[in-house]
Amino acid sequence: MTTFLPKLYQQAVLDSVETYFRACLQLGDADTAFYQTTRELWGEGSKYQAIAGFSSDMPYFCLRVPTGGGKTWLAAKSVALINTHLLRCEHSVIL
Repeated sequence: MTTFLPKLYQQAVLDSVETYFRACLQLGDADTAFYQTTRELWGEGSKYQAIAGFSSDMPYFCLRVPTGGGKTWLAAKSVALINTHLLRCEHSVIL
C-alpha cells in the first residue's frame, strides 16, 4: 500500500485553511480573521459576509477547487483543523 501524498495545491489549500483558523482563534473574530488572512495570502483583504440565519461570528469559507481536485479529501482533512483550532477537541460530529 502506498502513502497518499497531497498535491502541492491541496497542501496550499490546507495551509490557507489552517492560517484562517489560527487567526480566528487568535483574534476571536471571524470577520477580522478573514480580512487579515485574505490580505496575507492574496495581498488584498476580502470582506467577510456572514450567512443569514447563523451567528455573525461563525467562521466559514468557500474552497474553490476544480472537478477532480480532491474537494472531499480536503473537507475530510479540514475536520482535524476545525477540531484543533476552533473546537479545541479531539473528536466531533460533522454534518
